[in-house]
Amino acid sequence: MPSKPMIRVIVVAAAVAALLSACTSGPAPTPSATPTPTPSQTAPAASGDGVLRIGTQTDAAAGGGAIVAGAELAVREINLAGGVNGAQVVLFHRGVAETATADLVVKGADVILAGPGVAAADVLLIAVEPSETPDDELAARLAQIDPGVSDFTGAVESYHQTVRAALAAVVVGDDGAESLRFGLDAVSAGSTECSSFGECSAALADGFSITYTLAH
Repeated sequence: MPSKPMIRVIVVAAAVAALLSACTSGPAPTPSATPTPTPSQTAPAASGDGVLRIGTQTDAAAGGGAIVAGAELAVREINLAGGVNGAQVVLFHRGVAETATADLVVKGADVILAGPGVAAADVLLIAVEPSETPDDELAARLAQIDPGVSDFTGAVESYHQTVRAALAAVVVGDDGAESLRFGLDAVSAGSTECSSFGECSAALADGFSITYTLAH
């Protein structure tokens, strides 16, 4: 007959065995998911030719003069500040004839500022819907571009979008349409606020991310 100490060892061993059996016979623990890092977005492959070309497609009877003046002012200031990626920005203007969009594409436009309904492949289309009236300071600069325009409603939007497109090209170092689409998001999501092409491009050159906001 086993001694009492031996009985205690047997009982303890049996209890441990039962506990281990219960642990292994239960449902297997659910493995925790390993987090997968979100890949950072990268700019598309460069597809431009080194010269940013912008076209406007406007109706002269519906504020077209103001839209043209806004784009002209923006391009003048951009080029005075050194242009985009070492080259001067080129600007074209067309009306709303059926062939206008195709003509701008043939001329190599990378960006077309136009009203709703315009469609073109391999070009960045930016809708310009006149709504804002410029303040006195901006209106005075616009009047130097075209003294014949009496109502500059719409010039704010075309000026703003032209500067945004130029900054987008600076951010990605390319003037291709896909690169510009990518760059437009980048110039509105940075940590450094700036309100002109010169100020923003200087911030970019210093390595800062930018949020361009038009002061008008």
